[in-house]
Parts: sequence; structure tokens; C-alpha cells
Amino acid sequence: MRRLLALLLVLGLGFAQEDKLKACFIYVGPVGDAGWTYAHDVGRKKAEAALPWLETRYVESVPEAQALPVIDRFVREGCRVIFAASFGYGEAVLEAAKKYRTSSSLTPRASSGPPTWPPTWPTSTRSTT
Repeated sequence: MRRLLALLLVLGLGFAQEDKLKACFIYVGPVGDAGWTYAHDVGRKKAEAALPWLETRYVESVPEAQALPVIDRFVREGCRVIFAASFGYGEAVLEAAKKYRTSSSLTPRASSGPPTWPPTWPTSTRSTT
């Protein structure tokens, strides 16, 4: 939660009072699952309540193979930051990063080597070219 707030705070410093940073979340399960998705949604709500310049949206129960169309829709709707809250969304996020150079997409990612704990999160996939 602290990392999420810190990241959003840094991203929001450039916004005037009347502007809002739109951050969008893609969840693999329902927000009422009392697990991974629920915890992400609690953080989303707390961030939105704590940061007046932040507007959030979310889509729940998105199968990992169907993440790219949701990312595409979020970008069209003006989302500047997209939190894809499943390791399985990684390929879709990387593909979207190649298409959209003005949005920042973040996703948990596993290392390419042997399993490690804790996993590295978040990883920015913002294109720099």
C-alpha cells in the first residue's frame, strides 16, 4: 500500500488542482474474493481517498489471455497508469507498452530464472523509445 501511494504521489506531482491522474486496474478475480484481488482493491480505494487529484477505474475477473483488449480500452479512456494485477498479464502489458508510448503500465512480474520470493513488483514497462 505504501509503495502504491508513493508511486501515485510521484506521478501526481505534475498535475494541477483541476487535473486528475487516471489510474486503472485490471483484476484477475472478483473484488469480493477476500484474497489477492480484494487486497488490490482496498489499496486502490485508499489511494483514491487519500489523493484528491487521483481518479481510478477497474475491471474485475479478466482472464489473463484477455488482458490486452482491456488495456486498449483503458488507454482509449485516458488511463495514464494501468495496474495489471496478475503475473499472467505480463505479456499483454509488454505488448501494450510497444503500442502506447504515453501510458505507463505496471504489472507484477516473475523473474526469468528460478522462482524467488518476494517477486519483483511493480515493474514499469513504459517505453523509452
